[in-house]
Amino acid sequence: MNATGRPLLRAGLIGAATGMRSQWGPAAVAWSGGRVAASSSVQPGFWDRPWVRGATLAAATAEFVADKSSRIPSRLAFTGLAPRLALAAACAVVLARRHHVSARTAVTAAIGASSACASAVAGTRWRLANGNHVGAAAAEDVFAAVLAWSACTPRLTRPASSQPSQRLTRRLPAEREAKGRPMEYEVRAEYVEEVPAQSDHPRIETWHMTKADETEALCGQSLDPAAKTLPVTAWGTSQVDPFCRVCGAQYLRQGV
Repeated sequence: MNATGRPLLRAGLIGAATGMRSQWGPAAVAWSGGRVAASSSVQPGFWDRPWVRGATLAAATAEFVADKSSRIPSRLAFTGLAPRLALAAACAVVLARRHHVSARTAVTAAIGASSACASAVAGTRWRLANGNHVGAAAAEDVFAAVLAWSACTPRLTRPASSQPSQRLTRRLPAEREAKGRPMEYEVRAEYVEEVPAQSDHPRIETWHMTKADETEALCGQSLDPAAKTLPVTAWGTSQVDPFCRVCGAQYLRQGV
């Protein structure tokens, strides 16, 4: 899947989860981002703050319990649907920005909200068809959780890429070197979607970490083979700011 389709898929998944369980999308966004921020050099954002994570977890837990009650109003009523659409749109935009994908905010938000509306209707019909049985609610819980966490995973899709690039290297741990195949890395630019690398005045949106001889970033983003590259030693400096936090976290996990 290309760089344009990936954020739209994320938006659709997190929107569908939020349409079924209004608080589960925000909880997944908050809890999936905390570990990435803690592992990278990027300062935590609003959704990465401990109190936000705690609040979203509490809200999701409360919804899990309350959803089983027959006294809860229909999710298709204005008071139930409007918050779902707003939260789905917000979560879709947060995920697109977190993973540094070139996507228009309005389009991403619209897809998230549309998906939430569709899943809210589908979930309501599912529950009515099964007589609002607890088992039907539990099945919906599982499905919503899978959708939410699938949307938040860094490697939602892995586009294939094998274009050669200028080799600027750094070695990985001793066990790799012992096998006679030390891993090599470089820093590669991602450009604003409307201004590619081949233009006269390219605009860099984000820097990523890639393996040498590859154009796929550690976060799964497919990059332009003609994009500017820097040695891996530039990582953590002002030369490569802003830097993809997911790439930074993946790089640190290699044990360098």
